[in-house]
Amino acid sequence: MTSLTELILVFLDIFAVFILAASTLIAFMRGFIREALTLVTISVALAATYYGAPHLQPVMNAWLGVTEGSNDKLFDVIPMTLVSLALSHGSIFIVLLVILSISSHFIAEFVKSIGLGAIDRSLGALFGLIRGIILLAILYLPFHFILDQNTKDGWFGSSKTHVSLEKTSQAMIKIVPDGWIEKRFVKAEKVAIEHKEEIQGAREKLQALDLLQKMSDEDREKLMGLQENVDMDKLQSDGYSDEFRQQLDSLIEENSEDMPVNE
Repeated sequence: MTSLTELILVFLDIFAVFILAASTLIAFMRGFIREALTLVTISVALAATYYGAPHLQPVMNAWLGVTEGSNDKLFDVIPMTLVSLALSHGSIFIVLLVILSISSHFIAEFVKSIGLGAIDRSLGALFGLIRGIILLAILYLPFHFILDQNTKDGWFGSSKTHVSLEKTSQAMIKIVPDGWIEKRFVKAEKVAIEHKEEIQGAREKLQALDLLQKMSDEDREKLMGLQENVDMDKLQSDGYSDEFRQQLDSLIEENSEDMPVNE
């Protein structure tokens, strides 16, 4: 087991080195100006799409003839509301991406023409190295949050890159506003608990249906008779009577003995 763990850590170190080398080489070949402008281009296009799409969607709905509550579908498969949403976001992003990419190309060519190619490539390599480190740190962040320090030392103790990733992750966390990460984790945990309760409730209903199906006709008639004898107005105000509960529990116990137990 130890040799297998060490082998996995070796592959993780190789993967980290590959990411760093690939990011550095690509940025060196493209140059700092082109890499930086690409990052700015994508960021601006995403921001414009996020803020601009809600304003464009009503126009797109009118152009496609989409009305509120409409059930029309494209090719009888894709809802037209989804088509309108996708076109509103996609059109802004693609148009801005093309325009800004063309502008970035001319700026990069201008920098190359005035003899800054060597400096541009050197800065590009540095940019690529930093980008690779940040990317690896982001990939490592889940382990940083989920595992305690002793567990991380046990898992990554012999890794050559673990210490660097740990320090980079800690530095990135300091940049994030206080409480932001905790709020996201609390919200995610709350959603998970709600879904767990829904799943548990659905499972109990399915088990009840399965139990009802396995009841004999005589037991079903008894259960229906119990329900008919219950005063619904009184039930809503006072709940089940003790007699009704005892009779219902006895029916369930009689039939649940034959049901398989699911772990």
